[in-house]
Amino acid sequence: WAAALTAFVGTCLLCYDGSAPNEGDALCALAAVFSAVYIIRVGDFAQRFEALPLTAASFAGVSGLCLVWIAAQSGGGAGLRGLLPQSTQVWLMGVYLALGVTAVPTILQMWGQKHVPAERAVVIYAMDPVYAAVFAHFALGEDIGPQ
Repeated sequence: WAAALTAFVGTCLLCYDGSAPNEGDALCALAAVFSAVYIIRVGDFAQRFEALPLTAASFAGVSGLCLVWIAAQSGGGAGLRGLLPQSTQVWLMGVYLALGVTAVPTILQMWGQKHVPAERAVVIYAMDPVYAAVFAHFALGEDIGPQ
């Protein structure tokens, strides 16, 4: 929990820009809380379940909630066809997003947290902005340092 609290405080410091707190700052802080709780809970569940079934259950729950949202946005299903992509390219991008950058990393996270304590996992995840900056530097030529 100390690592989760440290990550939360770090997020709050990153959100602070000298101005009065606003809704965006509150959302960042709330996201940090939910992220930390998620990591800790995944650590608990990963000890009891295998990565693939745990990921499948997670995706089933999220998919169900997404279907409820889509139905609500489509006026109960009448305009559902208008919400779905009509292009094969868009469907392929959706499959890539679902599998390549969501399902596979989630399975790896579940497997990893079975072997790494949640306290260490939080620290690894807290380094995500550093990994992103280094990747952006090498892949996109972004500058690293004060802006």
